[in-house]
Order: sequence, then C-alpha cells, then structure tokens
Amino acid sequence: MKYLLKLTIIPFIYLVFMLVICLSVLMIPENLLWLRYVAAAGAFILFAVIIAGVFYGEGQTALKVRLANDMERRQIVLTGEDRPLKVKEEYATWKGFVAGALVCVPLVILLAVHTVLILTVGETARGAGAAASMLYLIVFIFFSAGGSTVSVYAYYYTLIAIPVFMTLTGVPYMLGAKKIQRQQDELEEKHNAIYGERADDDTRPVRRSK
Repeated sequence: MKYLLKLTIIPFIYLVFMLVICLSVLMIPENLLWLRYVAAAGAFILFAVIIAGVFYGEGQTALKVRLANDMERRQIVLTGEDRPLKVKEEYATWKGFVAGALVCVPLVILLAVHTVLILTVGETARGAGAAASMLYLIVFIFFSAGGSTVSVYAYYYTLIAIPVFMTLTGVPYMLGAKKIQRQQDELEEKHNAIYGERADDDTRPVRRSK
C-alpha cells in the first residue's frame, strides 16, 4: 500500500494545480467563452500528458525491479542464501490501475458529502459538488466554463474521472513495462545468438508470465 500511495503523490499535486487553473479560467470574461473552453481543455490535456508520462516511467522502473528480483530469486534457489528483495516495488499490471483509483478517493468523498448535503440542506448546497467538479475538471469543462447554472445532480458526472484516471495511470504503466520487457527479450536473443542457450546460465533473470 505504501508503494501505491507513493505513486499517487504526483497526480495529487497536479490536481491542486488543476483546481487553481479552473479558478483562473472562471475569471475569464463570459464574452470570451471560447477561451474558457480552450483553457480548460488545455489544462486537462496537459494534466493527462504529464500523468501518463510519469506512470510510463514508473512502469519501466517497476519492471526493472522485478527483473532484478528474479535474478536474486534464482541465486536464492541455487545458493540457499537469504537475499533482500524489493517485492512491494516490483511490477504488477494491476498496480497502475489501482493507483488511478486511489487518486479518485477524494472525488468519491466529496460527492458523498455532496449527496448528504442535498438530502439534509437541499439543492442549494453545491460546495462539495463544485469542489469535486473543479478538482477533477470533468464537469467543469462541459458545464461551469459556460457560465450556466449547473444542476446539483450534474456534478455526479464527475464520476467519469474514475475510469479516465485509471486509464491514464494503468495503460502507460503497462506500456512502460512492456518497453523494458522488449529490451530484455532483445538482450536474451543476442545472448543466445552469441553463446547459445545454457540451462546453467545464472546471469539471466527468470522469465515469468505477465
């Protein structure tokens, strides 16, 4: 869990930046409505590119850790020595998607508060829903930027952020790992071409199914 929480640090930081950008966009005059939409969409695209890039790198790092762990495991089997392994940091496909889901935990909390306020105070309570929409930008792009009054129930569209964020973190995480795996496969092919396949070769990591 500690490793997964570490993965969410950068997305959370950029979510705060996104909130600041959203508040800035609201200050653009309504007669420049097109500029509001462009600025809001641009902010989200920038966020998506940055997060995808970060998790692409994390996927590469995680698979390198797994390959290193596999080599250590092979040595443990051969020598019986106790060697330290970084099990929590090694690659697993689900980790990228779970990290994206964890980033959306504040969204779920805000919408839960929003629901409670609607049921207790009435439809005039918009604070939590508005915070969720601006923080996660989804509703903000399609509704708030236009300056029109947003229905209290429209804020639930922000739940779209959950699959969006899971995709932004999970898919690049997998692609980064696949790049390292391809490089590893190429090295093994070159090794086999030069030295031939040797069952007793201790220098190559154990291949595991993904």
